[in-house]
Amino acid sequence: MVTDIIVDAILYLHQSGVYHRDLKDENVVIDQNLNVKLIDFGSAVCEDTRLEPKRYSEFKGTDAYAAPGMFYISHHSKYG
Repeated sequence: MVTDIIVDAILYLHQSGVYHRDLKDENVVIDQNLNVKLIDFGSAVCEDTRLEPKRYSEFKGTDAYAAPGMFYISHHSKYG
């Protein structure tokens, strides 16, 4: 149930052009009324939903929660 709420919240944010960019367990809280909330939008970006999403060449977020591939850029990559 909590996972469903988080997924719905992320879907809503993305449809609104907001990208959190640092989702992890510490950034999900449950209040005394059992409401699930996403917090810490310090790395978030807001984009115009009428345009294609931007590709960022700079990592934002928490290193320990990132996939190892985020830090590997081959010479074949368009980002390297």
